[in-house]
Amino acid sequence: MIGVSEYMKVEIGDVLRVILPQAETEIDEGGSMFSLWTADEKISLTSPFAGIISDVNGEVEISPDLVNDSAYDHGWVILLEPHELKMNPDDKQVLENLLEPDEYVEYLAEL
Repeated sequence: MIGVSEYMKVEIGDVLRVILPQAETEIDEGGSMFSLWTADEKISLTSPFAGIISDVNGEVEISPDLVNDSAYDHGWVILLEPHELKMNPDDKQVLENLLEPDEYVEYLAEL
């Protein structure tokens, strides 16, 4: 499940618009997952690994305030499923480097 963290919200400001891809879209590592519009800029979030977008939260396109007000609950943006069966050893390393929520909070506290 991918969305906007509290830290990112502080960094970019309020999300005014969310542009979603279609569900079942294949995505390469480094490919654009979705876009966010703020008062100052358009931000394209890129994928940390190759996979398929299995679901999108259409509610955030209708009500982008969900991203601002409920980032860890109703404001999620997409579900991204990795291509585990096709992974080479380097891809597995990428997944191992992803942080669990509590690890992410610890990382931010160190910044």
